[in-house]
Amino acid sequence: MTYEPLTFLPQILAGGAALVLTILTIRLADQWGRDTGRVVVSIRWPRNVTDKQVLAVVRAILGLAPATTGLSGRASVALEVVGTANGITFRLRLPAEASTYFIAQLRTAVPGLAVETIENFKPDDARRPWSCGGASARRTWPWRTWRR
Repeated sequence: MTYEPLTFLPQILAGGAALVLTILTIRLADQWGRDTGRVVVSIRWPRNVTDKQVLAVVRAILGLAPATTGLSGRASVALEVVGTANGITFRLRLPAEASTYFIAQLRTAVPGLAVETIENFKPDDARRPWSCGGASARRTWPWRTWRR
């Protein structure tokens, strides 16, 4: 009994595609669960912030969501800076399980920092949103913008 090499190719491709689709579906569901469990906080900086204090805040943000490998979603932190005619608003979206620890770290790093939790957060309608990509350390200019 001889087998044609191309006889099983469509079955192998279909099985591989089904496996990839299953893995991506599981990861998407896990990431969606993590994203819906985020806490949004508004930050007001004091006027006399030093560069060392800002560096401590950035290090705290980086330490809060370390890079991980695997098929599950990622615990991520998003810093939003929104400028309007009324001033500049800073918001952080962070994992709920780490929010109290992180807010305490922020207040320790920058005395006088005002942090308020936003309960029913509705995103602003931005005319020119910017995103700072951090996926690659080789990029020298990671800023991207989307125009409508």
